[in-house]
Amino acid sequence: MGLRSLLGATKRNRPRDILDSLLSKPLRAPPSIRGPVWVVGSGPGAAIPADLDANWSVASVNASEVVADRLGASPNLTLFGTVLKNTPANRDAKKVLAGGGTGILILPKSNGLVNLAPFRLARLGYTYSRRYYYTRSENLAIVRDFIGEEIPDRARPSNGIILPFLCLKFGAQKVVMSGFSFSNAGHAYNDKGLTRRHIDEDRHILSRAIDRGLPIFTNDPAFAAESGLPLYSGTPSWRDLIGVPSRWSLRH
Repeated sequence: MGLRSLLGATKRNRPRDILDSLLSKPLRAPPSIRGPVWVVGSGPGAAIPADLDANWSVASVNASEVVADRLGASPNLTLFGTVLKNTPANRDAKKVLAGGGTGILILPKSNGLVNLAPFRLARLGYTYSRRYYYTRSENLAIVRDFIGEEIPDRARPSNGIILPFLCLKFGAQKVVMSGFSFSNAGHAYNDKGLTRRHIDEDRHILSRAIDRGLPIFTNDPAFAAESGLPLYSGTPSWRDLIGVPSRWSLRH
């Protein structure tokens, strides 16, 4: 049985009421995740965790689902930032998102009555099972609660670094990051070599996660070396074997 069959299809084609598609609604109960999560970034060199199976969830950010798709997996959860806005930098991302889909979709909450994101997704033929709206402040508050430190409003950590914390908030047992880099520019879905931003904020947030003993790992030796995250080999830890929660769970 192939990996895609093991993880299950997450794409849906459901008709939606026009008002339901265009009006931003208040937050519902947060999404629920069980088990480990593979968080896929859009940087070059992403790799599937050695023990990935049907017990895992796959999470993508912006257009990184194309990376998971090339490796034979479909995302169960996707976080979008401003990727749907009509800017030159987003054109390549939207091109690869066309016809794609996910299970749970997290979108930026609009300040106004009408949120155009569902309309733009429909134009792309992008499908999903459920959607949630989170403001940037709400996302940062989740990160703050985990790292135990206020994040200034002017700080702009990347969505790829925010996503592991959202997964933990939603119930993930552990998170394994792949397709991330502080040193290699560019994205796996184009050859423009765009410079990565937010590196200082991203480094600091991950360093705090390490200090707090959060179950965030990477299976990329290069990213483990530059971020300090523990290298994930796919071998169960003693905590996994006997069911002991992480240091974070023990304290909270």
